[in-house]
Order: sequence, then C-alpha cells, then structure tokens
Amino acid sequence: MKHIIAVISISLLFSQAPSSAKYVRDQGHGMDTAPGPHLSRDRNDFSLEFDGISNNVDCGSDSILGLTDQITIEGWVRPTAIDGWDAILNRGTCCPMVGYYLGINPEGNTLRWNIGVGAIDGDPMVVGAWVHVAAVFDGATMRTYQNGVETGSVGAPGTISFTSDNLKLASQDANDYTFHGRMDDFRVWGTALTQQQIQENMSTELTGSEDGLVGYWNFNEGAGDTLNDLTPNGNSGLISGAEWSADVPFQGELTTDQASALPTRYVLHQNHPNPFNPVTTLTYDLPEDASVRILIHDMMGRPVRTLVSARQGAGHRSVRWNATDDAGTPIGAGLYLYTIQADDFRETRKMLLLK
Repeated sequence: MKHIIAVISISLLFSQAPSSAKYVRDQGHGMDTAPGPHLSRDRNDFSLEFDGISNNVDCGSDSILGLTDQITIEGWVRPTAIDGWDAILNRGTCCPMVGYYLGINPEGNTLRWNIGVGAIDGDPMVVGAWVHVAAVFDGATMRTYQNGVETGSVGAPGTISFTSDNLKLASQDANDYTFHGRMDDFRVWGTALTQQQIQENMSTELTGSEDGLVGYWNFNEGAGDTLNDLTPNGNSGLISGAEWSADVPFQGELTTDQASALPTRYVLHQNHPNPFNPVTTLTYDLPEDASVRILIHDMMGRPVRTLVSARQGAGHRSVRWNATDDAGTPIGAGLYLYTIQADDFRETRKMLLLK
C-alpha cells in the first residue's frame, strides 16, 4: 500500500544538451521543462545510454552487495522511453522477488521498489528528463525518493532474501526486463540513508570511502567497456552494448544569463488547490540562496508540520503537503496557516482542508 508523505523540494537541476539545453524544475510530483541557455559543465562527466533491448552493466556477485538488513540505492536516470517493466538496478530474481529490484512499473510509469518482503510505487517517471531516484529499506519500512523528495512509504518488516545473483544496471535477466535511456552516478549503501542525507549528497561526487558505501560508480570514464567501482570493494562493471554519452544531470553555478530567469523577490504563493483534500501544493520564490523553513500551524498557533528546514538555492520552488502532522497522522478538517521564513523574509497564508 502506497502512502504519500509530505515532502520538500530541491535545487534547480540543469540537464545539458549539446545545442539546446533545457532546465528541469522539480515540482515535487513530476518535472516541468522550460527553455534555458546552453550550460557548461564544471567537471568531466559522462553517462551511459542503454537501448532497452540488450544493453546492461554487470557488476558481479560479490557477497558485500547481498544486503539483507538495510540498503539504499540511488542514482540518476533519464528514460528515453518506457517500454514495459524497465529495470534500473537489480540483484535477484522475480517473481516472487528474491533480492532487490529498482525499476519502472508500466502501470502508471511509476518508480518501482521491490525487496520481496514488500513492494512500493513512487511517483510517475518522466520521459526525457533527468531524475534522481533513491530506494531505501531500514529493516521495517521501504521508501522511494525522486529528486530528493519522498514519494512513497510502506511498512515492510523483515529481511531481504540473500541471493548470489549478479548486480546489474539496466537489466533483470529472469524476466528479460531492460532499461531504455541514460544513467549516471549510481551508489549502493549498506545503510538506510535519511532524506536529508540523500539531498545533501545527490548532486555531489563521493570519494568512494564514505561509511556504509559498498558500491559507487560515477560514470566518469567516458570510454571503454569498464564501469569502475570507486569503493575499495572493487565491484567494477562490465559494460555490454551501452554507449557513452556527454548528456549528464548538470549541477553547477548559474551564469549571469541563467540568473536572469530567477525570481527578483521573495514570494509565498497561495496553495493549490484550495480548498483541498487531502493533498495540496505550496509554491514560493527565492531570489537568492536562503535558509528556508516552511511551517504549518492550526488556527490556535499550535505547530502541525515542518515541511521545509534547509538551506536552498535561488529559484521557483514547491512543496506538497498531504494533511498529516509530523508523526504522519492525518489531521482534521479546518483552516490552517502556512508560514515561510527565508532569512529575513517572513509571510503567512491560510488554507482550507476539507474532509
């Protein structure tokens, strides 16, 4: 059973193309694209393009990748097409699931996370847009994240069944699932990362020596048929058929021309829809980097939910709320206040929850 959790938005993401770049803005429940200037990368970087037929990367069957108690999988994907059950990263067989599988469910094109003791769907994936995907299991709960935003949560007490099958990118051999599109910068952790940890590291290159990191492939080779594992575990992948691409999920500093598209003042917009039941979206504008807090109170001034508490870059941003409090408990109908505090800027608006 899928549960949508109130979430926070992330930084502007810029997707590079050779001649007609676009920027991609996270809305917390999918991606919007808008024309943007050509962007330059601040470091050498590449992605791999998979044909959705037979291409994959085989990272071997090392037992350190046979995680059973806790796991986090994360990386960047840009689907070119969704052709069925698309496998993003898999170690195991299905069905029933033995091991773990991250992919795309063709029923709604949603992000799919399956570990045998439970399965969950996140938000729909968007064809042609770079999206950071993450899947987490802490021994009791499964969660999915897209662009640092939690998009699904379900209780799944137990352990992942151990398998000695090879870990593969873009392929699940048992059911002939493949992936059609590009991938970049994948990590496998033996720990359950928090949303804050995912957000802090999703746009940052790692060293490979971080605590709990068991596999890290940054796709920076740009040539050859080996995808190097930067951890000491040495689970480098054998590339089969996939081609190197210079199209990457760019995270860099804005140029003057790019900055001209940014907001010129702080604004907290009216939520939409309003009235709502039970999910609504709050949008706000940041003309510069700021420490942002977005809080929800009832009409008596009692705190209900903290939606955002982070340092964020300039941009047009949004956050969803599903009418639950900080404990995840649904709240009653009525009027509520939502407030933004961004450095010295502060504004409050009202919204109406119907039941």
